[in-house]
Amino acid sequence: MSDELLSFATEVAESAGEVLLHHFFRGTEVRQKGARDVVTAADMEAEARIVEAIHARFPEHKIFSEETRQDSYSETDTVWFIDPLDGTLNFSLGIPIFATSLACMRGGQMEVGVVYAPRLNELFSAARGQGATLNGQSLQIATTPDLNRHTLLFGGAREPLESARQIMHQVTSALEDIAAVRVYGAMAPEICFTASKPNVAAYFANFQPWDIAAAGLIAAEAGNKVTDLAGNPWNVRSASCLSAHPELHEILLSHLRKAVA
Repeated sequence: MSDELLSFATEVAESAGEVLLHHFFRGTEVRQKGARDVVTAADMEAEARIVEAIHARFPEHKIFSEETRQDSYSETDTVWFIDPLDGTLNFSLGIPIFATSLACMRGGQMEVGVVYAPRLNELFSAARGQGATLNGQSLQIATTPDLNRHTLLFGGAREPLESARQIMHQVTSALEDIAAVRVYGAMAPEICFTASKPNVAAYFANFQPWDIAAAGLIAAEAGNKVTDLAGNPWNVRSASCLSAHPELHEILLSHLRKAVA
């Protein structure tokens, strides 16, 4: 069943990516969704295409998406977590770091995840217990990280402002053990970067399940340690997420936790 779900998710994510590229190159309507957030016509069209495909193939499945639909679900349900356009602000500004994120959870466990960054031509995917891939090639983190060269990607929702300030404080506390910090503005591909780019870790807080449901599975299947701030394995109800090489994870986690002690 996982193979069927992964093949379907890959096909749908690529289809949504076509929608995003069409709007990216030709321009798209942008409207304000919140004080510090926007939504575009590309978000809505891509999500509609994904939802329609799921309904046609798996009408009994639940859907939990960013823009239009958030079904109630239980541990026994099969649920799709959809972010049709992760990095909407980047997209609206013509910045190519954005992606479609699609994950399927069954029986309380994440089964498959796909993150497709069409402008970067990078398609990340994973199935539980079967490893992760990038553009069809097996994806594994480096055996031994260079602890002197690690870059930490970080971010989270910009509202409320106090949460954003807290994240900045936590990251500042870890500066002595990392070479650099970056904010790219798209959680899903950033977490996937921790699996595909040597010496990259990522920390996020104050997000929604659809933001990193797929990416969390991909990073873990590639060999990273992916937990919340308490050190528990990450799941869709977690309020924070740290993805890093196991040898770096404990170092970063210690700094991040001290900052909120």
